[in-house]
Amino acid sequence: AEWSFSCAQDGPYRSGIFWVPPRGCDAHVYREAVEMGETALSKQEVKTLINQLYKEWPGYDYDLLRHNCCHFSDAFCVRLGVGHIPSWITSLAGVGAMLHNGFQFACAGAVAAPGAVAEGIWGLGSAIG
Repeated sequence: AEWSFSCAQDGPYRSGIFWVPPRGCDAHVYREAVEMGETALSKQEVKTLINQLYKEWPGYDYDLLRHNCCHFSDAFCVRLGVGHIPSWITSLAGVGAMLHNGFQFACAGAVAAPGAVAEGIWGLGSAIG
Protein backbone atom coordinates (compact mmCIF):
# COMPACT_ATOMS: atom_id res chain seq x y z
CA ALA A 1 0.00 0.00 0.00
CA GLU A 2 1.00 3.60 -0.57
CA TRP A 3 -0.01 6.08 2.15
CA SER A 4 -0.67 9.75 1.46
CA PHE A 5 -2.39 12.86 2.82
CA SER A 6 -4.89 15.28 1.31
CA CYS A 7 -7.64 17.68 2.26
CA ALA A 8 -10.16 14.83 2.21
CA GLN A 9 -11.97 14.62 5.53
CA ASP A 10 -13.10 11.08 6.11
CA GLY A 11 -12.80 8.60 8.94
CA PRO A 12 -13.47 8.94 12.65
CA TYR A 13 -10.86 11.69 13.12
CA ARG A 14 -11.61 13.52 9.84
CA SER A 15 -8.15 12.48 8.78
CA GLY A 16 -6.68 13.37 5.44
CA ILE A 17 -4.60 10.18 5.45
CA PHE A 18 -5.51 7.52 2.93
CA TRP A 19 -3.96 4.55 1.16
CA VAL A 20 -4.00 3.34 -2.42
CA PRO A 21 -2.22 0.57 -4.31
CA PRO A 22 1.32 1.63 -5.33
CA ARG A 23 1.19 4.30 -8.06
CA GLY A 24 -2.60 4.19 -7.80
CA CYS A 25 -3.45 7.72 -6.63
CA ASP A 26 -5.33 9.59 -9.36
CA ALA A 27 -4.65 12.93 -7.62
CA HIS A 28 -0.91 12.71 -8.32
CA VAL A 29 1.29 12.26 -11.36
CA TYR A 30 3.76 9.48 -10.66
CA ARG A 31 7.35 10.57 -11.32
CA GLU A 32 9.67 8.11 -9.61
CA ALA A 33 10.06 5.91 -6.57
CA VAL A 34 12.52 6.99 -3.89
CA GLU A 35 14.04 4.09 -1.97
CA MET A 36 13.93 4.87 1.74
CA GLY A 37 14.98 1.50 3.12
CA GLU A 38 13.17 -0.85 5.47
CA THR A 39 11.64 -0.07 8.82
CA ALA A 40 12.55 -2.04 11.92
CA LEU A 41 8.94 -1.71 13.11
CA SER A 42 6.68 -4.76 13.18
CA LYS A 43 3.41 -4.83 11.21
CA GLN A 44 1.51 -4.14 14.44
CA GLU A 45 3.78 -1.20 15.26
CA VAL A 46 3.20 0.24 11.78
CA LYS A 47 -0.59 -0.13 12.26
CA THR A 48 -0.31 1.64 15.62
CA LEU A 49 1.77 4.40 14.01
CA ILE A 50 -0.80 4.89 11.24
CA ASN A 51 -3.58 5.14 13.83
CA GLN A 52 -1.57 7.86 15.61
CA LEU A 53 -0.98 9.70 12.34
CA TYR A 54 -4.72 9.56 11.55
CA LYS A 55 -5.27 11.70 14.64
CA GLU A 56 -2.29 14.00 14.01
CA TRP A 57 -2.99 14.75 10.32
CA PRO A 58 -6.61 15.93 9.98
CA GLY A 59 -7.70 16.82 6.47
CA TYR A 60 -8.68 20.35 7.46
CA ASP A 61 -4.99 21.07 8.28
CA TYR A 62 -3.97 20.44 4.66
CA ASP A 63 -2.06 23.36 3.14
CA LEU A 64 -0.71 23.06 -0.39
CA LEU A 65 2.50 24.91 0.52
CA ARG A 66 3.14 24.13 4.20
CA HIS A 67 1.38 20.88 5.17
CA ASN A 68 0.87 18.66 2.13
CA CYS A 69 1.34 15.05 1.04
CA CYS A 70 5.13 15.49 0.79
CA HIS A 71 5.32 16.83 4.35
CA PHE A 72 3.23 13.85 5.48
CA SER A 73 5.56 11.46 3.65
CA ASP A 74 8.54 13.02 5.40
CA ALA A 75 6.92 12.75 8.85
CA PHE A 76 5.82 9.17 8.14
CA CYS A 77 9.32 8.13 7.01
CA VAL A 78 10.92 9.71 10.08
CA ARG A 79 8.46 7.91 12.38
CA LEU A 80 9.13 4.66 10.52
CA GLY A 81 12.80 5.16 11.37
CA VAL A 82 14.07 5.43 7.80
CA GLY A 83 15.01 9.13 7.92
CA HIS A 84 13.85 12.23 6.10
CA ILE A 85 12.79 12.18 2.46
CA PRO A 86 15.16 14.02 0.08
CA SER A 87 14.82 17.80 0.42
CA TRP A 88 14.20 18.28 -3.30
CA ILE A 89 10.78 16.69 -2.83
CA THR A 90 9.52 19.48 -0.56
CA SER A 91 11.69 22.32 -1.88
CA LEU A 92 9.16 23.61 -4.43
CA ALA A 93 6.47 23.90 -1.76
CA GLY A 94 8.99 25.69 0.48
CA VAL A 95 9.78 28.23 -2.23
CA GLY A 96 6.07 28.73 -2.84
CA ALA A 97 5.48 29.31 0.88
CA MET A 98 8.26 31.92 0.99
CA LEU A 99 6.82 33.70 -2.07
CA HIS A 100 3.35 33.60 -0.54
CA ASN A 101 4.65 35.11 2.73
CA GLY A 102 6.48 37.84 0.79
CA PHE A 103 3.36 38.62 -1.20
CA GLN A 104 1.28 38.92 1.98
CA PHE A 105 3.91 41.24 3.51
CA ALA A 106 3.96 43.41 0.38
CA CYS A 107 0.16 43.59 0.30
CA ALA A 108 0.02 44.57 3.98
CA GLY A 109 2.51 47.37 3.25
CA ALA A 110 0.50 48.54 0.26
CA VAL A 111 -2.65 48.71 2.38
CA ALA A 112 -0.85 50.60 5.18
CA ALA A 113 0.88 53.08 2.83
CA PRO A 114 -2.19 55.17 1.84
CA GLY A 115 -2.98 55.72 5.52
CA ALA A 116 0.56 56.90 6.21
CA VAL A 117 0.44 59.27 3.23
CA ALA A 118 -2.88 60.70 4.40
CA GLU A 119 -1.47 61.23 7.91
CA GLY A 120 1.55 63.00 6.43
CA ILE A 121 -0.62 65.30 4.33
CA TRP A 122 -2.87 66.02 7.32
CA GLY A 123 0.18 66.81 9.45
CA LEU A 124 1.59 69.08 6.74
CA GLY A 125 -1.73 70.91 6.46
CA SER A 126 -1.86 71.40 10.23
CA ALA A 127 1.70 72.76 10.27
CA ILE A 128 0.96 75.26 7.49
CA GLY A 129 -1.98 76.58 9.12
